[in-house]
Amino acid sequence: YLAKASGLAAANACAGPLLLPPAVWHEAVEAGEARGAPELHRVATAELNGWVSRIVLDGRQRRAAQALMTEFKLGAGESEVLALGAHRELVIIDETRGTRIAHLLGIVAASTLVIPVLCADRGVPDVTQSLKLLHDIGRYAGASAGEIQRVEQRIKECFQ
Repeated sequence: YLAKASGLAAANACAGPLLLPPAVWHEAVEAGEARGAPELHRVATAELNGWVSRIVLDGRQRRAAQALMTEFKLGAGESEVLALGAHRELVIIDETRGTRIAHLLGIVAASTLVIPVLCADRGVPDVTQSLKLLHDIGRYAGASAGEIQRVEQRIKECFQ
């Protein structure tokens, strides 16, 4: 959703580079190429600028991802994110089931909608740009009006 919403630069500015495991790269980029997704140039630019990085799972992480896929019936992308998440401060995962499993495993997980809040908390960019990013992400993510309103309030609180 960040690439579609032109939010990769902002995400990097407020949270650092996004680390994408192989299955997420495949789902977002390789499958996007196959269907002619127009936002792929943004991902390529982000990779060149160091805003996103592809990472490789080691054997232990691949086994953990496979176990998560089997045990919890998660997709490959969610499983890899969670396999890596045990050693990260925060994982971004938009799939509801994946988020529940993350919490069960003690992994701090948030939706992509949290990126504008992180940016606002750090004062990058201003409130208008943070709200625009939120609305753009929300549109692509299919977020409900209630979700958007809750996040809007958090963004506005950051600038008070």
